[in-house]
Amino acid sequence: MDVTMNNDANFQVKTFDGEELTFKKICQIDTTDELKSYLIYTDEVVDESGFTSAYASIIDKTKEPLSLEPITSDDDWNIIEKFLYEMEDKKELE
Repeated sequence: MDVTMNNDANFQVKTFDGEELTFKKICQIDTTDELKSYLIYTDEVVDESGFTSAYASIIDKTKEPLSLEPITSDDDWNIIEKFLYEMEDKKELE
């Protein structure tokens, strides 16, 4: 999937079949070694329980335009989950 980032939090993704979808960036996580970046984003669809859909992908910076790749390893998911738990803890402290 090709990604076009705007200056704001919205970006467009062109799917493999050519469809353009718009998403909103929630946050980007860059690893300390700068080898990987993760993008957490939403299409702002709210389900019947009131929860907003959220997704996470690896940003492939080696491709032009940028490409979002699926997260397939437990190590990558652990990084994202740890970050989200830390953000939740900070929010509860406010």
